[in-house]
Amino acid sequence: MQRRTLSGEEPLHSIWQRRLLDECRLAERLGQNFVLLLFRLDSAMPRLAAETLDLIGDSLRGGVRQSDVVVRAGPALYAVLLVGSQPGFAFAVGERLVNHVRCDAGSLVRDLAERPLRFGVGLFDGRGSVQDAIAAAERDLRAGGASAVAPAA
Repeated sequence: MQRRTLSGEEPLHSIWQRRLLDECRLAERLGQNFVLLLFRLDSAMPRLAAETLDLIGDSLRGGVRQSDVVVRAGPALYAVLLVGSQPGFAFAVGERLVNHVRCDAGSLVRDLAERPLRFGVGLFDGRGSVQDAIAAAERDLRAGGASAVAPAA
C-alpha cells in the first residue's frame, strides 16, 4: 500500500485528510493567511485507545483561539490551522500547544508523558498554494520537526 500525503501528491482517501484540505481551501478562498501546524504522536510505541486520541484533539482545541481550526488528520496526526496568524509566532505557538497537551491530556493519561509529540510548520500567505503549505508542514514533520516529552513528575 502506498503512503498517502496530505499535500495532494496522491489521491486523498481519508475523510480526515479531505477535511483538512477543505479547511485550508476555505481560508484560501476567503483571502486569509494561515499557519498550519501538523502534530504527530510517536506511533512506534503501543497504540493508544481511541478515547486518548480524542482527548489529544480536545486538548489542542482548548489551546487555540475559537477562530482556529483543529482537525484530526490521521490515526495519530492532528492539524491546527491558525487563521490570520503571524508566521513569526508559528514555532512558539507549536511549542506552547505541545506543552498544553502534555499538561492537559498528559495529566489524565500518564502514557502521553512518555511519547514524543512532534510538530511541523507550514505557512500560507497567498503567494503559494494550499498544497505547498501542507507539503512544507509535512517536510518539517518528516525532518524531525520539533518535539517535546514532558518531564517526569
